[in-house]
Amino acid sequence: MIDGAAFMGVGFDGRGKYSPESRKISIVQRNCANMATYDGVDVPDTMNVHGIYDTSASLMTFESREEYQKQLQEEAGVSGSYFGFSAGVKEAWGESTASSRQKYMAVMDVDVDRYEIFMDEVKPQDLSMSFLREFMNLPTSYFSAGGPLKYR
Repeated sequence: MIDGAAFMGVGFDGRGKYSPESRKISIVQRNCANMATYDGVDVPDTMNVHGIYDTSASLMTFESREEYQKQLQEEAGVSGSYFGFSAGVKEAWGESTASSRQKYMAVMDVDVDRYEIFMDEVKPQDLSMSFLREFMNLPTSYFSAGGPLKYR
């Protein structure tokens, strides 16, 4: 199955790094019954792929941990120190903020877009059974008894 399809229609735990370990649940099923392929790889029936082949690169340098964290927050469109940014900055920069020497960090991003993948209209039969079970077990309101715990 094409790599990008594994991340479409997935719920992640947003309180940490986005990684296979933070993946929580697949919302849609990925069936390849229609035998669609792109570049020799299967494409799920509910998705379409279009080849674009676009490449870009950028290099950024940071003189402080705070500067790096601010860039991550701006890139994600949020403000404040949230769990994911704090953990990501500590992992990249190191735990300690005090040092007798100056630290610099450089981040080089190279994006190679080979294709864009789109999810078609999602019908009830396309939803995964485990997601439907969890969804149906949620309280009708976040503010009901035990709601905040179940909506985590």
